[in-house]
Amino acid sequence: METTKKIVAVAEEPPHSLKTIFKQPKPAWAVAFACMVAFMGLGLVDPILPAIGEQLHATPSQVSLLFTSYMLVTDVMMLITGWLSSRIGPKATLLVGLFVIILFSLLGVVIGLLL
Repeated sequence: METTKKIVAVAEEPPHSLKTIFKQPKPAWAVAFACMVAFMGLGLVDPILPAIGEQLHATPSQVSLLFTSYMLVTDVMMLITGWLSSRIGPKATLLVGLFVIILFSLLGVVIGLLL
């Protein structure tokens, strides 16, 4: 008795199809969300630069330098927090960042009340 084996061709999705692009691991979605939030932060600062320039009586080139400085500080802090996150873990890094934001926000409120 001869056993007949059937070979069934399974249609696989191409590696770059639209169906597979949405089947990403959770860390990939977290990075995508973080990038979106970072770009939104830039999108919030950019439109108000002319108003900031008027209040500071700054020339357009000085306002451009202000925005460049903001971007430079953001880039340097990304490098530092990336290194810190690999040393103490992402959760602890986020908690430290949250603490720093709360601390400086409270400091701003106190200084605002004193002036």
